[in-house]
Amino acid sequence: MKVSVPRIFAKYVSLNVLGMIGVSCYIVADTFFVSKALGALRVAALNFSISIYSVIHGIGLMIGIGGATRYSIVKAQRKDERANEVFSQAVLLGPRIGLVLLFHCAFCDDLK
Repeated sequence: MKVSVPRIFAKYVSLNVLGMIGVSCYIVADTFFVSKALGALRVAALNFSISIYSVIHGIGLMIGIGGATRYSIVKAQRKDERANEVFSQAVLLGPRIGLVLLFHCAFCDDLK
């Protein structure tokens, strides 16, 4: 069976676009309910926190997608030991970066 690369590409791009639309709808709904319940000042705080959330979300996506891609490449080369190392590094890198961000946000005054 012959696989059409543009068709597969369009499928994955459309799914990613739908996912981003879903996240955007969530943010709009959250903003609406916060503004109704808490007022303009809290909406401003929410808008600032959305950018921080986006950075943290992006870092997580880079670790997950990058690690999975590297794992797949190494696994296809039949280097199972190296593939296990790549997987372990990706799994351990997430919590490490999470702890760095947690301590930075909790103890540094530049974000407050």
